[in-house]
Amino acid sequence: MSGPTNRGRSAARLRSSLRGAETLGHVGDDEFAVVSEHMPNMQAVTERAEQLRQALKAPLLLGTKEIHVSASMGIARYPADGDDVSALFSRADIAMHEAKKKGAGQWALYERGLYARQRQMFEMEGGLRKALDATEFVPYYQPKVDVATGRIVGAEALLRWKHPEQGLVAPAEFIPILEDTGLIVPVGTWLLNTVCAQQAHWRKDGISIVPVAVNCAVAQLQNDGVLGVVQDALAAHALDPRMLELEITESVLMQAPERVAALIAQLRVMGVDTAIDDFGTGYSSLAYLKRLPASALKIDRAFIKDLPNDAEDIAITKAVLLLARELGLRVVAEGVETAEQLEFLRSHGCDAYQGYFCSRPVPADEFASLLRKQDRLISMS
Repeated sequence: MSGPTNRGRSAARLRSSLRGAETLGHVGDDEFAVVSEHMPNMQAVTERAEQLRQALKAPLLLGTKEIHVSASMGIARYPADGDDVSALFSRADIAMHEAKKKGAGQWALYERGLYARQRQMFEMEGGLRKALDATEFVPYYQPKVDVATGRIVGAEALLRWKHPEQGLVAPAEFIPILEDTGLIVPVGTWLLNTVCAQQAHWRKDGISIVPVAVNCAVAQLQNDGVLGVVQDALAAHALDPRMLELEITESVLMQAPERVAALIAQLRVMGVDTAIDDFGTGYSSLAYLKRLPASALKIDRAFIKDLPNDAEDIAITKAVLLLARELGLRVVAEGVETAEQLEFLRSHGCDAYQGYFCSRPVPADEFASLLRKQDRLISMS
Protein backbone atom coordinates (compact mmCIF):
# COMPACT_ATOMS: atom_id res chain seq x y z
CA MET A 1 0.00 0.00 0.00
CA SER A 2 1.51 3.35 -0.99
CA GLY A 3 0.69 6.98 -0.32
CA PRO A 4 -0.91 8.45 2.82
CA THR A 5 -4.38 8.56 1.24
CA ASN A 6 -4.30 4.90 0.27
CA ARG A 7 -2.94 3.92 3.70
CA GLY A 8 -5.69 5.86 5.46
CA ARG A 9 -8.45 4.37 3.34
CA SER A 10 -7.00 0.87 3.71
CA ALA A 11 -6.76 1.34 7.49
CA ALA A 12 -10.40 2.47 7.58
CA ARG A 13 -11.43 -0.58 5.61
CA LEU A 14 -9.49 -2.86 7.95
CA ARG A 15 -11.03 -1.16 10.98
CA SER A 16 -14.53 -1.63 9.60
CA SER A 17 -13.77 -5.34 9.08
CA LEU A 18 -12.73 -5.99 12.68
CA ARG A 19 -14.68 -8.25 14.98
CA GLY A 20 -15.28 -7.81 18.69
CA ALA A 21 -12.15 -9.63 19.90
CA GLU A 22 -9.74 -7.96 17.46
CA THR A 23 -7.42 -4.96 17.70
CA LEU A 24 -5.87 -2.98 14.83
CA GLY A 25 -2.53 -1.21 15.14
CA HIS A 26 -0.34 0.86 12.77
CA VAL A 27 3.18 -0.50 13.21
CA GLY A 28 5.09 1.51 10.62
CA ASP A 29 4.80 3.20 7.22
CA ASP A 30 2.46 0.92 5.24
CA GLU A 31 2.33 -1.93 7.79
CA PHE A 32 -0.57 -2.76 10.09
CA ALA A 33 -1.14 -5.47 12.67
CA VAL A 34 -4.39 -7.19 13.56
CA VAL A 35 -4.52 -9.07 16.85
CA SER A 36 -7.25 -11.72 16.82
CA GLU A 37 -8.28 -13.52 19.99
CA HIS A 38 -10.24 -16.72 20.52
CA MET A 39 -9.05 -18.62 17.44
CA PRO A 40 -9.98 -22.23 18.29
CA ASN A 41 -8.11 -24.00 15.48
CA MET A 42 -6.06 -23.58 12.32
CA GLN A 43 -9.14 -23.54 10.10
CA ALA A 44 -10.44 -20.48 11.96
CA VAL A 45 -7.08 -18.74 11.48
CA THR A 46 -6.92 -19.35 7.74
CA GLU A 47 -10.57 -18.43 7.23
CA ARG A 48 -10.04 -15.13 9.04
CA ALA A 49 -6.92 -14.37 6.98
CA GLU A 50 -8.90 -14.96 3.79
CA GLN A 51 -11.72 -12.70 5.02
CA LEU A 52 -9.29 -9.84 5.65
CA ARG A 53 -7.63 -10.40 2.28
CA GLN A 54 -10.98 -10.17 0.53
CA ALA A 55 -11.88 -7.01 2.50
CA LEU A 56 -8.80 -5.27 1.08
CA LYS A 57 -9.13 -6.70 -2.41
CA ALA A 58 -12.05 -4.52 -3.56
CA PRO A 59 -10.95 -1.31 -5.36
CA LEU A 60 -10.86 2.03 -3.54
CA LEU A 61 -12.54 5.05 -5.09
CA LEU A 62 -10.25 8.09 -5.30
CA GLY A 63 -12.37 10.79 -6.91
CA THR A 64 -13.54 9.20 -10.14
CA LYS A 65 -10.67 6.68 -10.28
CA GLU A 66 -10.52 3.15 -8.95
CA ILE A 67 -7.35 2.34 -7.01
CA HIS A 68 -6.48 -1.32 -6.51
CA VAL A 69 -4.64 -2.10 -3.27
CA SER A 70 -3.01 -5.39 -2.34
CA ALA A 71 -1.79 -6.46 1.09
CA SER A 72 0.66 -9.22 1.94
CA MET A 73 -0.13 -10.84 5.30
CA GLY A 74 2.06 -12.86 7.64
CA ILE A 75 0.50 -14.84 10.47
CA ALA A 76 2.06 -15.90 13.77
CA ARG A 77 0.18 -17.76 16.55
CA TYR A 78 0.47 -17.54 20.31
CA PRO A 79 2.00 -19.49 21.99
CA ALA A 80 3.09 -21.90 19.25
CA ASP A 81 5.19 -19.30 17.38
CA GLY A 82 6.21 -17.09 20.32
CA ASP A 83 5.26 -16.35 23.91
CA ASP A 84 5.81 -12.58 23.88
CA VAL A 85 4.93 -9.62 21.70
CA SER A 86 8.43 -9.19 20.25
CA ALA A 87 8.71 -12.81 19.12
CA LEU A 88 5.23 -12.82 17.59
CA PHE A 89 5.85 -9.61 15.64
CA SER A 90 9.22 -10.87 14.41
CA ARG A 91 7.78 -14.17 13.18
CA ALA A 92 4.71 -12.57 11.63
CA ASP A 93 7.12 -10.31 9.72
CA ILE A 94 9.09 -13.34 8.49
CA ALA A 95 5.84 -14.95 7.34
CA MET A 96 4.84 -11.71 5.58
CA HIS A 97 8.02 -11.80 3.50
CA GLU A 98 7.16 -15.37 2.51
CA ALA A 99 3.70 -14.16 1.46
CA LYS A 100 5.27 -11.50 -0.75
CA LYS A 101 7.18 -14.19 -2.62
CA LYS A 102 3.86 -15.76 -3.62
CA GLY A 103 2.77 -12.54 -5.32
CA ALA A 104 0.56 -9.58 -4.51
CA GLY A 105 -2.30 -9.99 -2.05
CA GLN A 106 -1.30 -13.32 -0.49
CA TRP A 107 -0.94 -14.54 3.09
CA ALA A 108 1.39 -17.05 4.74
CA LEU A 109 1.65 -18.81 8.10
CA TYR A 110 4.87 -18.75 10.08
CA GLU A 111 6.60 -22.13 10.04
CA ARG A 112 9.60 -23.21 12.09
CA GLY A 113 11.87 -23.54 9.09
CA LEU A 114 11.23 -19.96 8.03
CA TYR A 115 13.43 -18.48 10.75
CA ALA A 116 16.41 -20.55 9.65
CA ARG A 117 15.83 -19.56 6.02
CA GLN A 118 15.43 -15.90 6.98
CA ARG A 119 18.68 -16.00 8.95
CA GLN A 120 20.40 -17.62 5.99
CA MET A 121 19.09 -14.85 3.75
CA PHE A 122 20.39 -12.15 6.10
CA GLU A 123 23.81 -13.82 6.11
CA MET A 124 23.80 -14.06 2.32
CA GLU A 125 22.79 -10.40 2.04
CA GLY A 126 25.83 -9.46 4.11
CA GLY A 127 28.00 -11.63 1.89
CA LEU A 128 26.60 -9.99 -1.24
CA ARG A 129 27.33 -6.51 0.09
CA LYS A 130 30.94 -7.56 0.69
CA ALA A 131 31.10 -9.28 -2.69
CA LEU A 132 30.55 -6.05 -4.60
CA ASP A 133 33.43 -4.34 -2.75
CA ALA A 134 35.67 -7.39 -3.02
CA THR A 135 35.03 -7.88 -6.77
CA GLU A 136 33.70 -11.40 -6.27
CA PHE A 137 31.11 -10.92 -9.03
CA VAL A 138 32.04 -11.91 -12.56
CA PRO A 139 30.15 -11.92 -15.89
CA TYR A 140 29.81 -15.12 -17.89
CA TYR A 141 28.91 -14.89 -21.58
CA GLN A 142 26.50 -17.16 -23.46
CA PRO A 143 26.74 -16.88 -27.25
CA LYS A 144 23.74 -15.99 -29.41
CA VAL A 145 24.05 -17.87 -32.68
CA ASP A 146 22.52 -17.07 -36.08
CA VAL A 147 20.19 -19.95 -36.94
CA ALA A 148 20.89 -19.76 -40.68
CA THR A 149 24.69 -19.33 -40.70
CA GLY A 150 25.82 -20.78 -37.35
CA ARG A 151 27.85 -17.66 -36.61
CA ILE A 152 27.99 -15.97 -33.20
CA VAL A 153 26.03 -12.73 -33.60
CA GLY A 154 25.79 -11.68 -29.96
CA ALA A 155 25.96 -12.80 -26.36
CA GLU A 156 24.11 -12.48 -23.08
CA ALA A 157 26.13 -11.42 -20.04
CA LEU A 158 25.06 -13.47 -17.00
CA LEU A 159 26.04 -12.53 -13.48
CA ARG A 160 27.99 -15.06 -11.42
CA TRP A 161 29.19 -14.90 -7.81
CA LYS A 162 32.59 -16.45 -7.05
CA HIS A 163 32.32 -16.94 -3.31
CA PRO A 164 35.76 -17.22 -1.67
CA GLU A 165 34.73 -20.38 0.21
CA GLN A 166 31.73 -21.84 -1.65
CA GLY A 167 32.97 -21.29 -5.18
CA LEU A 168 30.41 -20.40 -7.86
CA VAL A 169 27.03 -19.75 -6.23
CA ALA A 170 23.98 -20.61 -8.35
CA PRO A 171 22.25 -17.44 -9.64
CA ALA A 172 18.88 -18.69 -8.37
CA GLU A 173 20.26 -18.50 -4.81
CA PHE A 174 21.48 -14.89 -4.85
CA ILE A 175 19.72 -12.95 -7.66
CA PRO A 176 16.36 -12.85 -5.79
CA ILE A 177 18.17 -11.49 -2.70
CA LEU A 178 19.85 -8.80 -4.79
CA GLU A 179 16.41 -7.81 -6.07
CA ASP A 180 14.69 -7.92 -2.67
CA THR A 181 17.37 -5.77 -0.99
CA GLY A 182 17.84 -3.26 -3.82
CA LEU A 183 21.46 -4.35 -4.26
CA ILE A 184 20.56 -5.22 -7.85
CA VAL A 185 20.91 -1.49 -8.70
CA PRO A 186 24.62 -1.04 -7.80
CA VAL A 187 25.43 -4.58 -8.95
CA GLY A 188 23.60 -3.96 -12.23
CA THR A 189 25.57 -0.74 -12.74
CA TRP A 190 28.80 -2.65 -12.06
CA LEU A 191 27.83 -5.36 -14.57
CA LEU A 192 26.99 -2.82 -17.27
CA ASN A 193 30.31 -1.04 -16.85
CA THR A 194 32.23 -4.31 -16.72
CA VAL A 195 30.65 -5.56 -19.94
CA CYS A 196 31.42 -2.29 -21.76
CA ALA A 197 35.01 -2.35 -20.47
CA GLN A 198 35.38 -5.95 -21.64
CA GLN A 199 34.04 -5.08 -25.08
CA ALA A 200 36.57 -2.25 -25.36
CA HIS A 201 39.37 -4.61 -24.28
CA TRP A 202 38.40 -7.21 -26.90
CA ARG A 203 38.23 -4.52 -29.58
CA LYS A 204 41.73 -3.31 -28.61
CA ASP A 205 42.96 -6.90 -28.99
CA GLY A 206 41.68 -6.96 -32.56
CA ILE A 207 38.68 -9.21 -31.93
CA SER A 208 35.54 -8.60 -34.00
CA ILE A 209 33.16 -7.84 -31.16
CA VAL A 210 29.42 -8.60 -31.18
CA PRO A 211 26.53 -6.98 -29.27
CA VAL A 212 26.34 -8.11 -25.64
CA ALA A 213 23.02 -8.04 -23.78
CA VAL A 214 22.66 -7.14 -20.10
CA ASN A 215 19.52 -7.90 -18.10
CA CYS A 216 17.71 -4.95 -16.54
CA ALA A 217 15.77 -5.58 -13.31
CA VAL A 218 12.66 -3.67 -12.24
CA ALA A 219 14.57 -1.73 -9.54
CA GLN A 220 17.01 -0.49 -12.18
CA LEU A 221 14.16 0.66 -14.42
CA GLN A 222 12.59 2.52 -11.51
CA ASN A 223 15.86 4.36 -10.92
CA ASP A 224 15.73 7.72 -12.69
CA GLY A 225 19.45 7.52 -13.40
CA VAL A 226 19.37 4.37 -15.54
CA LEU A 227 19.81 6.23 -18.85
CA GLY A 228 22.74 8.15 -17.40
CA VAL A 229 24.34 4.90 -16.28
CA VAL A 230 24.10 3.52 -19.83
CA GLN A 231 25.43 6.75 -21.38
CA ASP A 232 28.33 6.96 -18.92
CA ALA A 233 29.34 3.33 -19.48
CA LEU A 234 29.35 3.74 -23.27
CA ALA A 235 31.24 7.04 -23.11
CA ALA A 236 33.84 5.81 -20.59
CA HIS A 237 34.90 3.03 -22.95
CA ALA A 238 34.20 4.74 -26.31
CA LEU A 239 31.87 1.86 -27.18
CA ASP A 240 29.51 1.90 -30.15
CA PRO A 241 25.95 1.83 -28.67
CA ARG A 242 25.09 -0.94 -31.14
CA MET A 243 27.45 -3.21 -29.21
CA LEU A 244 25.20 -3.06 -26.12
CA GLU A 245 21.67 -4.42 -25.71
CA LEU A 246 19.36 -4.35 -22.69
CA GLU A 247 17.02 -7.26 -21.95
CA ILE A 248 13.79 -6.51 -20.09
CA THR A 249 11.64 -9.40 -18.91
CA GLU A 250 8.00 -9.47 -19.91
CA SER A 251 6.96 -9.52 -16.24
CA VAL A 252 8.88 -6.27 -15.62
CA LEU A 253 7.23 -4.75 -18.67
CA MET A 254 3.82 -5.55 -17.21
CA GLN A 255 4.62 -3.82 -13.90
CA ALA A 256 5.42 -0.46 -15.50
CA PRO A 257 4.46 -0.53 -19.20
CA GLU A 258 4.44 3.23 -19.83
CA ARG A 259 7.77 3.80 -18.08
CA VAL A 260 9.39 0.87 -19.88
CA ALA A 261 8.09 2.05 -23.26
CA ALA A 262 9.49 5.54 -22.68
CA LEU A 263 12.84 4.10 -21.59
CA ILE A 264 13.06 1.82 -24.64
CA ALA A 265 12.29 4.78 -26.90
CA GLN A 266 15.07 6.84 -25.30
CA LEU A 267 17.51 3.94 -25.59
CA ARG A 268 16.67 3.58 -29.27
CA VAL A 269 17.49 7.26 -29.81
CA MET A 270 20.86 6.57 -28.15
CA GLY A 271 21.40 3.64 -30.53
CA VAL A 272 20.97 0.90 -27.89
CA ASP A 273 18.64 -1.97 -28.80
CA THR A 274 16.30 -3.70 -26.34
CA ALA A 275 14.84 -7.19 -26.23
CA ILE A 276 11.77 -8.48 -24.38
CA ASP A 277 13.02 -11.49 -22.41
CA ASP A 278 11.02 -14.59 -21.36
CA PHE A 279 8.34 -13.71 -23.91
CA GLY A 280 5.15 -15.72 -23.56
CA THR A 281 5.32 -16.17 -19.79
CA GLY A 282 3.86 -12.85 -18.62
CA TYR A 283 0.59 -12.57 -20.57
CA SER A 284 1.31 -9.04 -21.78
CA SER A 285 -1.11 -7.24 -24.05
CA LEU A 286 -0.37 -7.89 -27.71
CA ALA A 287 -1.97 -4.55 -28.55
CA TYR A 288 0.55 -2.86 -26.29
CA LEU A 289 3.43 -4.88 -27.71
CA LYS A 290 2.57 -3.44 -31.13
CA ARG A 291 3.43 0.05 -29.87
CA LEU A 292 6.55 -0.99 -27.95
CA PRO A 293 9.77 0.19 -29.68
CA ALA A 294 11.74 -2.98 -28.84
CA SER A 295 14.04 -4.67 -31.35
CA ALA A 296 13.70 -8.34 -30.44
CA LEU A 297 11.71 -10.97 -28.59
CA LYS A 298 13.25 -13.90 -26.71
CA ILE A 299 11.17 -17.07 -26.56
CA ASP A 300 11.38 -18.54 -23.08
CA ARG A 301 13.10 -21.93 -22.71
CA ALA A 302 9.87 -23.36 -21.28
CA PHE A 303 8.42 -23.38 -24.81
CA ILE A 304 11.59 -24.74 -26.43
CA LYS A 305 12.49 -27.72 -24.23
CA ASP A 306 9.82 -30.11 -25.59
CA LEU A 307 10.13 -29.14 -29.26
CA PRO A 308 9.42 -30.61 -31.72
CA ASN A 309 7.22 -33.17 -29.93
CA ASP A 310 4.78 -31.08 -27.88
CA ALA A 311 1.80 -29.78 -29.86
CA GLU A 312 1.16 -26.82 -27.54
CA ASP A 313 4.80 -25.68 -27.58
CA ILE A 314 4.83 -26.01 -31.37
CA ALA A 315 1.73 -23.83 -31.65
CA ILE A 316 3.05 -21.18 -29.24
CA THR A 317 6.51 -20.99 -30.83
CA LYS A 318 5.08 -20.72 -34.34
CA ALA A 319 2.67 -18.01 -33.19
CA VAL A 320 5.47 -15.95 -31.59
CA LEU A 321 7.60 -16.26 -34.73
CA LEU A 322 4.71 -15.17 -36.93
CA LEU A 323 3.84 -12.27 -34.61
CA ALA A 324 7.45 -11.07 -34.51
CA ARG A 325 7.74 -11.25 -38.29
CA GLU A 326 4.63 -9.11 -38.70
CA LEU A 327 5.96 -6.56 -36.19
CA GLY A 328 9.44 -6.48 -37.68
CA LEU A 329 11.13 -7.92 -34.58
CA ARG A 330 14.04 -10.34 -34.38
CA VAL A 331 13.46 -13.55 -32.41
CA VAL A 332 16.00 -15.32 -30.20
CA ALA A 333 15.10 -18.75 -28.82
CA GLU A 334 16.50 -19.64 -25.38
CA GLY A 335 17.47 -23.05 -24.04
CA VAL A 336 18.20 -24.85 -27.33
CA GLU A 337 19.84 -28.15 -26.50
CA THR A 338 19.25 -30.50 -29.45
CA ALA A 339 19.67 -30.59 -33.22
CA GLU A 340 15.95 -31.34 -33.55
CA GLN A 341 15.01 -28.15 -31.69
CA LEU A 342 17.38 -26.12 -33.87
CA GLU A 343 16.02 -27.63 -37.07
CA PHE A 344 12.45 -26.79 -36.03
CA LEU A 345 13.47 -23.18 -35.36
CA ARG A 346 15.33 -22.96 -38.65
CA SER A 347 12.38 -24.29 -40.63
CA HIS A 348 10.05 -21.71 -39.07
CA GLY A 349 12.23 -18.66 -39.54
CA CYS A 350 13.77 -18.04 -36.11
CA ASP A 351 16.65 -15.58 -36.28
CA ALA A 352 19.01 -16.68 -33.52
CA TYR A 353 19.31 -19.02 -30.55
CA GLN A 354 21.28 -19.57 -27.39
CA GLY A 355 21.63 -22.71 -25.30
CA TYR A 356 23.82 -25.66 -24.47
CA PHE A 357 23.63 -26.98 -28.06
CA CYS A 358 26.08 -24.21 -28.93
CA SER A 359 27.69 -23.33 -25.60
CA ARG A 360 27.09 -22.99 -21.89
CA PRO A 361 27.76 -19.55 -20.39
CA VAL A 362 31.55 -19.19 -20.24
CA PRO A 363 34.07 -16.77 -18.68
CA ALA A 364 35.30 -13.81 -20.70
CA ASP A 365 38.52 -15.46 -21.86
CA GLU A 366 36.68 -18.51 -23.21
CA PHE A 367 34.16 -16.35 -25.05
CA ALA A 368 37.05 -14.35 -26.53
CA SER A 369 38.50 -17.65 -27.81
CA LEU A 370 35.19 -18.43 -29.54
CA LEU A 371 35.22 -15.02 -31.23
CA ARG A 372 38.87 -15.42 -32.32
CA LYS A 373 38.10 -18.85 -33.77
CA GLN A 374 35.19 -17.38 -35.69
CA ASP A 375 37.40 -14.56 -37.02
CA ARG A 376 39.93 -17.14 -38.30
CA LEU A 377 37.24 -19.19 -40.01
CA ILE A 378 35.76 -16.12 -41.68
CA SER A 379 39.17 -14.97 -42.89
CA MET A 380 39.82 -18.43 -44.42
CA SER A 381 36.47 -18.61 -46.24
